[in-house]
Amino acid sequence: MRLIATTAFVLLSLSAFAQKTILNITLGEAVSSYQFVYIKLADGKAYKADPNDATKSPAVGVCLVGGSVNGVTQAQIDGAFNNPGATFVPGLTYYLDAAIPGNITDVAPANSQAVGVAITSTDLVLSGASAVNIAAPTAATITGTTLNSGVTISSLETVGTITTGVWNGTAVSVARGGTGETTANAAMNALLPSQAGQAGNALITDGTNTSFSDVGIPKYLVLGSNAASSSVTLANVSGMSFTAIANKTYIVELVGRFQSVITTTGIGLALDIPSGTITGSVQNELAATTATFHAQIADAAVVSATSGVRANNTNAPILGKWLVLIGGTGGTVQLMLRSEIATSAVTLQSPDTIMIYTKIN
Repeated sequence: MRLIATTAFVLLSLSAFAQKTILNITLGEAVSSYQFVYIKLADGKAYKADPNDATKSPAVGVCLVGGSVNGVTQAQIDGAFNNPGATFVPGLTYYLDAAIPGNITDVAPANSQAVGVAITSTDLVLSGASAVNIAAPTAATITGTTLNSGVTISSLETVGTITTGVWNGTAVSVARGGTGETTANAAMNALLPSQAGQAGNALITDGTNTSFSDVGIPKYLVLGSNAASSSVTLANVSGMSFTAIANKTYIVELVGRFQSVITTTGIGLALDIPSGTITGSVQNELAATTATFHAQIADAAVVSATSGVRANNTNAPILGKWLVLIGGTGGTVQLMLRSEIATSAVTLQSPDTIMIYTKIN
């Protein structure tokens, strides 16, 4: 709509044109404040509009704050804008200047584009943004409805429903909101914290960030083969050990079965720790309603052994539990076994015996 210049026109309130649209733009060349700009299709940057060159027009708006090449500034594309240094003639229509790119004039050039109408000597109501279109459709730019591969920027927003073909797009990086991967498992791995050395651990959060942790995660050791002893001296049980970290606390449990060749021969179990303190006990069934215990209050030592079993050469349940506070030196925590009576064998049964250890801090 073209505004009609009348004497009353200059009395219009600017509030009628208060609504405006302002966009952030990147400059492709030096542009002064209040010069009009177009958007170059090749790089998406703003340049001074020139009505003499179809590739440099139409103007899409006025640069509010001038800047240099690659500077980021703002352009207004509609509504009223104020240029305090202008000498507009209220009521006149202003056009892109054919003599000086970016400037405007009240004299329409041959290749004219109206950019707005003056309402005061310093205020101009913009005509509104013009569409940024692909220049003359040629084989190098567009063929039918297909953009050439050399076109890197366009206003194309809708391509319809894709019903055929193969998606060959590059995987979207994490920085762009994707994962950078092409399979579900690889995508998950890309988003998770590093999993190196975290086998068996759990993903936790501190309320802000995620990480892997072994705190509170029980880990299991299954006795690989029967372990027998006919000695009153403690000896290592093969395969029943783990590496403990200095200054950490562990709960260690044993659930399993053992046999004794004589009903009056009990079993002794203990843990050998690298440093720190230990408290625990072991129990097994002595009779139908009686249990027998032994305790451990020192490294690699038992106060005594249990005093027998309900029946010889028969699987008997055995339970053990220890609280281990590792000192300043970390290292191996090892399960150890002995018999109550020398030359009288006791045997932990495989695979029915399991040791469970849990780090609690």
